Amino acid sequence: MLGCLVVGGAALAQQPPAIEDLQTLRANPLSGLRTVTLQYQANVGTPAPGDVQSVWTLQAVWPFPLGEHWSLITYPSLSVMSQLAPTSGDDRVAGLGDTIVTAVVTPTETGRLIWGTGAVLEIPTATNRDLGTSRWAAGPAVALFVQPNPLTVGVLLENAWSFTGGTDGEVNAFEAQYFFTWNLPHGWFLQSNGTVTANWKAEPTNRWTVPVGGGFGKVFTLGGQSWSSGAQVFYNAVHPSAGPEWSAGVSLQVLFP
Repeated sequence: MLGCLVVGGAALAQQPPAIEDLQTLRANPLSGLRTVTLQYQANVGTPAPGDVQSVWTLQAVWPFPLGEHWSLITYPSLSVMSQLAPTSGDDRVAGLGDTIVTAVVTPTETGRLIWGTGAVLEIPTATNRDLGTSRWAAGPAVALFVQPNPLTVGVLLENAWSFTGGTDGEVNAFEAQYFFTWNLPHGWFLQSNGTVTANWKAEPTNRWTVPVGGGFGKVFTLGGQSWSSGAQVFYNAVHPSAGPEWSAGVSLQVLFP
């Protein structure tokens, strides 16, 4: 997904950012900080009550300059999943899920409101029909953030519609990924980073997933490299009949100032 990062001798001589600065930058994906995150999440209660879906996700936030005043922030996400196969009810299926790429354009200088606007693209890379939609889908994306120290509060809003295949199994899905981070001394932080989803093709009583919860994490330096690790637990106050009742996850993030 990402090429190797080559750092010149001049960059090596630069003083690395303070932990406090990295805390603020990592909390906002529009900040220009480059990150690569490996996350594991267990979703309990999907695709059926008592089942557990395991999801390993590799995510990156990677900015590209667009002249002097604008930046393109790309946010690709690739998942490997393991769960019971709903079509059989017995066999377990594992493989790649769909790949999601979000890209937004943001000004390099903003006021109190940090914003970006762009698009999301869903690529049907799932290796099994139980692990994805088998459809290409795309739609608009908008990101909004404020950072009154020591807090970061923001939201990434997306809606994707399928544009391949017939009407059978078509996609019309909404996501609102919310970000709340409270930075603490010595690199520690409290966070709540969940995603509210809606499947507009489902019945109203089976449409929404609304997670409530959060966790903690820490920014640190190890071997001359900046890192961040964290853990979160969410209870899905609203969820579809085949959706998870609650979820728990851990993450390890590499920071490239």
